[in-house]
Amino acid sequence: MVPVPPLKSTDVFIIGNGPSLNNHDLNRLIGVPTFASNAIYLLFDRVQWRPDYYSCVDTAVLPDQKEEINRCIKELRKTTFFFPNQIFTHDDSLNATSVDEIIPPRRNVCYFETCTLNLEGSQSEVFSLKDDPHLVEPMTVTLTLMQLAVKLGARRLFLIGCDTEYSIPDGAVVLDKDSERVDKRIVLEDDSDPNHFDPRYFGKGRVWHTPNPELMIHHYEKSYEICLQNGIEVFNAGIGGKLDVFPRVDFDEAVAGCMRRGHK
Repeated sequence: MVPVPPLKSTDVFIIGNGPSLNNHDLNRLIGVPTFASNAIYLLFDRVQWRPDYYSCVDTAVLPDQKEEINRCIKELRKTTFFFPNQIFTHDDSLNATSVDEIIPPRRNVCYFETCTLNLEGSQSEVFSLKDDPHLVEPMTVTLTLMQLAVKLGARRLFLIGCDTEYSIPDGAVVLDKDSERVDKRIVLEDDSDPNHFDPRYFGKGRVWHTPNPELMIHHYEKSYEICLQNGIEVFNAGIGGKLDVFPRVDFDEAVAGCMRRGHK
């Protein structure tokens, strides 16, 4: 991973993409280091806020939304974008694709090495800390954002919009019916995604895959243990959602505390 300037504050916000994100005034986070992902760009017409750091690691989302992501890279010159060096095709062949063929190198683009997740393995196989040379492949992109934040020096992480609750709408089309993969690719026939802050998020024609919230929770739990053991605090400052692995704190108070500590 190429060198990135240090955080302006060790307090950061990790922005999820669940429906509860609509309960938050993101403009209040201007001035606080923030990490976001995937199709976060769908709310840019509603807010002045823009993320300081962005990542997409999903083997279905990254190829499918490459045009929108590349446009964001061009427009958001102050945002640093992080991607894995390679991803594997979302089928049984598991052919490797170099991400720089999807997301060309630019001044504000960084690529990182990955390590396969092993939830029963050592710390470096579950959650990457500052001195690890890689990021662990996550059960949800939120865990990639958390690892990036820690690598850049964050010591107190506040999560919002991380609902960890999913449903597959009636009429969803499964693209990998014959695949042995558990996480099969699916598409909707209209803009009716109930799982994210915007019904267009994985709306008409958008490729996504069946979620596994139980494994997400397990990865969160293991990662939280590692964070606590290394003096890193993690809180859920979200208004709503079902993620209760991390202690909950009030959103307004979390923002005020970040602003206060960041301006000492």
